[in-house]
Amino acid sequence: MASKQSKHQTTTGSQSKDGIRKPVRLTILAIIYALCIAAAIAVHAQAGVQRFMEDPARICIWSACFLLCLIYHKERSSYRVAAEHTVLPPLTVILLAAGYFPDVSMFLIIVTIITSIITARSLKIGILHAGTTLAPIPLIKILFANTSHVLSVTINQHSVNAAFNPYQFQNWLLPLLIMTVAVPIIRLICDIVTFFFAQIPIREAMHEYSLSHVLAMALADLMAIVWIPEILQFANIGSDAATVLSVFMLALIAYSLLLMTVDTMSQLARSRSALKCIANVSDALPLPNQVPEETVVRRINRGLAHMRCFVSDANNLDKRGYSYRYSAPISTGSRQYYLAMERSILNRPFMSTDETILLTCGGVLAESLRVNKEVTLLRTQAETDTLTGALTYRAFIGHLKSLQTENVHNLVAVVHFGVEHLRAVNEHYGRKIGNAVLRSVGMRLG
Repeated sequence: MASKQSKHQTTTGSQSKDGIRKPVRLTILAIIYALCIAAAIAVHAQAGVQRFMEDPARICIWSACFLLCLIYHKERSSYRVAAEHTVLPPLTVILLAAGYFPDVSMFLIIVTIITSIITARSLKIGILHAGTTLAPIPLIKILFANTSHVLSVTINQHSVNAAFNPYQFQNWLLPLLIMTVAVPIIRLICDIVTFFFAQIPIREAMHEYSLSHVLAMALADLMAIVWIPEILQFANIGSDAATVLSVFMLALIAYSLLLMTVDTMSQLARSRSALKCIANVSDALPLPNQVPEETVVRRINRGLAHMRCFVSDANNLDKRGYSYRYSAPISTGSRQYYLAMERSILNRPFMSTDETILLTCGGVLAESLRVNKEVTLLRTQAETDTLTGALTYRAFIGHLKSLQTENVHNLVAVVHFGVEHLRAVNEHYGRKIGNAVLRSVGMRLG
């Protein structure tokens, strides 16, 4: 991932996104995560190998289904080392793997590692993501320790007329609710540990999260899992473990595709907003000579929702509960400023399209300022005499016409006079002094 400095200074934590400040410490953390994951694989290895020897084709199919589901990932933070929200992460994907499907847990962990490394495009970052994703599995073991076959019992005792019977609430809904609250907290703690090892300012990193996104995805996962007994009972499959897992995989794939569709539509909507902002700025060209940045900001805000664009003299704003993106520095000679974009942690997260807006519109603004400066210079050179600074004849006539047009009574007075003895000054003192006399007269008239 390219660093913010090489892009356009858009992220407040650029050094942390691309070049981790202390790679050695982060490598140590990755090794610790790898050892924990290896221990988890070893715990489930016997049951996994036994199931694979019995039915290798089915295990391969299930692993492929896991891979398809986990390929979808959504970043919760703009920091590369932060955890990702995977579709029904293993703690929710195989909610019952710790008790009901122990023989596929090993393959689930392996697939999680593979997908994390693929999506992160880095072995070290992939191990960190896999460890953070799998961290809540001990919580699942605790919640369902005494009811390893809770799903089949829930199906058998479940009925539409008794949707909230005490057994289902105590052994199914209540653990799910606890998990829904605890899992984001566990993953957040893992992120904080990672940020500490990477020496990323924790407060700054926390501002990059979107709480609305985290809560929405957790709620979506919860609602999807709550209906698993309904789906399995509707399929009338009984309590056969293999059939239960197969149907569960089909439902999970459907849910993954649904989230992929929602995410794609969201990205398309964001891209449309970005194009609208850029089009709004383009429609305002040429930008006015006076405060053109205000025109650009106003046009960007017209096309954005839940974000605010403004002009900032600094690129290190640190307002509590907000995160920022900045354009490249824009210089006017006497002043340097930035186009800044602000969002609350309760709003949608930043995306690359938001950075594109700042890049493009900042470039348009900088180019407009340069053109305006050059046009003003050329106009000054064309309309003024280089010696005296007075208007040239053509510019003077044009100025008179504009004065006449602006005058209510269409009347303009002109005073004409000459400089006496200028030839004598030139002959006696030289043309240098004569030019100085002309400049002095021009300054006094001005």
